[in-house]
Amino acid sequence: DALVDRRRDQLVFGVAGPGGSRIVQRWLGRRGRGSTLVSSRRALLFNPAINGRSVAYVRSGRGGSQVRVKTRGRRGPGRVLLRRRRAGALWSLALTGRHVFATVLRFGKRGRAYPTIVSARR
Repeated sequence: DALVDRRRDQLVFGVAGPGGSRIVQRWLGRRGRGSTLVSSRRALLFNPAINGRSVAYVRSGRGGSQVRVKTRGRRGPGRVLLRRRRAGALWSLALTGRHVFATVLRFGKRGRAYPTIVSARR
């Protein structure tokens, strides 16, 4: 999934490959590969959301799923806002000035998904 910020002409998306995964920012109308905002060799990074200089993303690894938020241009993975161990998968994100909203998918016995929207203060 990719997210386009129309006010700033930017595209933010997740890329996964054999060497790991990363969240990439590209400026529309410019050449080049873009810049890597955050990367991981062991965890899957996906579903970014941007608001101003902040970016939120889902990190999924052995310990479960996390929603993290960080400031673009700063080093490091950011801080954890939401955490799910086994009960449901964190899916899509929305980022506002004060909150992050995430969809938690819980699956029933027949594979049907039951979505719930949760929020956390930034």
